[in-house]
Amino acid sequence: MNLLKDKIHIDIALSFVFRALAAACSFILVPLTLNYLDEKTYGLWLTIFAFINWTNVFDLGINNGLKTKLIYAFAQNNHGLARKETSTIYNMMLLIVAFLLTAFLTTTFFIDWNEFFNYNESLDLRLIVTIPTAFFILKLYTDLIYSVILADQKTWLANALYFLSAFASIIGVFILTHFNVENKIFMVAIVLGVIPFFISFVCNVYFFSTHYKNIRPKFLKIEKSLIRGSLSNSLSFFIIQIAILILMSSANLIIIHLYTPEDVTVYSICFKFFTLFTIGWTTLIMPYWSAFGTAYHKSNFDWIRKTVRRLFRLWLLLNLALVITLFFIDDIYRLWVGDDIQVPYSLSVLNALFISIFSLANIYIYFINGIGKIRFQLITSIIVGLINIPLAIFFARYLGWGLTGIMAATCLCIAVNPTFGYYQYKMLITGKAKGIWLK
Repeated sequence: MNLLKDKIHIDIALSFVFRALAAACSFILVPLTLNYLDEKTYGLWLTIFAFINWTNVFDLGINNGLKTKLIYAFAQNNHGLARKETSTIYNMMLLIVAFLLTAFLTTTFFIDWNEFFNYNESLDLRLIVTIPTAFFILKLYTDLIYSVILADQKTWLANALYFLSAFASIIGVFILTHFNVENKIFMVAIVLGVIPFFISFVCNVYFFSTHYKNIRPKFLKIEKSLIRGSLSNSLSFFIIQIAILILMSSANLIIIHLYTPEDVTVYSICFKFFTLFTIGWTTLIMPYWSAFGTAYHKSNFDWIRKTVRRLFRLWLLLNLALVITLFFIDDIYRLWVGDDIQVPYSLSVLNALFISIFSLANIYIYFINGIGKIRFQLITSIIVGLINIPLAIFFARYLGWGLTGIMAATCLCIAVNPTFGYYQYKMLITGKAKGIWLK
């Protein structure tokens, strides 16, 4: 396991470099786009972009399903199985994307997008929504390459590609600022829709021509014997992804209907800052998704236990960093976006609490996901998905907690994850898991 340990440490170190660079690009993009548009238009774009991100759930969990299947195939050094899994899942996704794109392009022109986003001004939002959404649907297919890379325990490489996409997006928006166009939000929509798709498309062409040539998917080659297992695992991840997306993306839609686009900007600025901690934490533990799966399939349970204890101690340090940050948070906002946007301190506190709960849960969830025992997580995700939005509206409107109430609902919904995640981890690692805990 020393070789695996050294490999993970190198992976984490390189991942931190590229995720830090990607995070820097993301933070630079905020004031760059905000200054190019304005506070109201930027809030509208954030809401549209959050809606577009919902297209990610339509991969039906296939991305994570492919990663889990390939972790097993790579652990067994079975490249024949890996190629069959890759071909089957790539072609299944091709059919899904073709259906989704046809359905979306057929129906989008019958939808009043201005009414949907509660935007009453003369600007027609139809193309502003349609073009980036179409490219995001296409990206569902090309993004499968990231699952191949992650399953091969090369998280640093995936993060390098995320950085490349983020950097290219900054360059695209920066170029826009040098042109005086009337419909600025339309140009932003095109740039931020096309660039991520183009990067992932080129990655597929390159990697399947070089590093992963031996598992390159065959066009329209689907192994019928693998469909049931792939779909069962993928659909479970799909439902889990919907719950996560509701938690992460529904806030902007709730706010724009209850309040104003300016309030979306305030909420998003706070959430955007604290994602810095999420990025750092996920960069640290992402390599363990595949490593836990590989170790479990090889019965290296002692290494798994030691690693989980080490991650828990790092989580305690993360909490210390969150507390220290809250002492200086108002100054941080002022330096980042200026004095015009005022973020309630209570909203920052609850965002910090969310990061703490989310990060602790992920220690155990990454282990559970890596070995594919996700049935209980599936059930809790359904419950969370059903109650999050009504609970957020109740806290925000009927209790009068405003933006803070929306984040309070999110924290409450995910509070069950660390508790049950830890319990399932203990059952699995000691060989005592039965019934739903073993599925």
